[in-house]
Order: sequence, then C-alpha cells, then structure tokens
Amino acid sequence: MKTDEAVVKVSVDSIKPVSAADVKALELGDDAKEYDLFYVTQTMELVSQKTSQKNLEVFNSQFYNGLVGKDPATDIILMSGFDKCEKTKLAKGTVGEKVTGCALYGAPKGEKVTGVSYEPNDTPYDDFDGKPITWTS
Repeated sequence: MKTDEAVVKVSVDSIKPVSAADVKALELGDDAKEYDLFYVTQTMELVSQKTSQKNLEVFNSQFYNGLVGKDPATDIILMSGFDKCEKTKLAKGTVGEKVTGCALYGAPKGEKVTGVSYEPNDTPYDDFDGKPITWTS
C-alpha cells in the first residue's frame, strides 16, 4: 500500500478456524453459538516514509476486515486479551519495522471467513471512496 506519507507492505498470513476448546476459553456465551469463528493473522512492514511519524495510523490492524464471500464478517471484539490471538501493537513508525497481529471474526454457522480487506481511512484504499485491497482464499 502507498500513501502520501508512507509505503506500507501489508499481508494476510493465515485464516484459520478457531477450535472448539478455544471458543469455550473465550467465554463468549450464547453470542458465539450463531457463528463459526476464525483467527486472521496479518503482518505490516513500514517500507519507507517521508516524515518521522510515531504510531503511524495506517500501520494498524484496525483497518483489516474479514470477509465471508463478498460480505463483511462479524468482528469479534474481546474485552480482555487472548494469548492465541494477540492484537497488533501500535507501531513506533521506524522504517523496516514489522508488526504482526491477529483478529477474530465470525461467519454465520456453516460458512467460512474466506478473505480479508484492508481499507484504511482517508487513503486511496478506504471503503468509502477508494478501492480496498482484498485477499481471498
């Protein structure tokens, strides 16, 4: 991905179903019964930038969205950490830095998370008036 301020290499490393034991450990209660859950891991690398920026905004997993076919997956937000799916930490904003993170998504029972889109706000890739980057499996 290229913006006016930085070039960031973004990739989706894996999309894996969450095991029944992990679903139980997540303690999501009845809400999880209507979904099949998936871990999505991604990596971002800061390739170059025009200015030094701390906590580079586009260098954050919050701009990833799981997909079930062409439809958005349900973003499962955990109130506490889960060691099998660590969120991406904020980047320091140094060239060459890589951050890897995990997000948890739900698909309707019997369906799968089959892709991921990356659509940071106010870039040529945002969902509102740009063209998101999409990975499919």
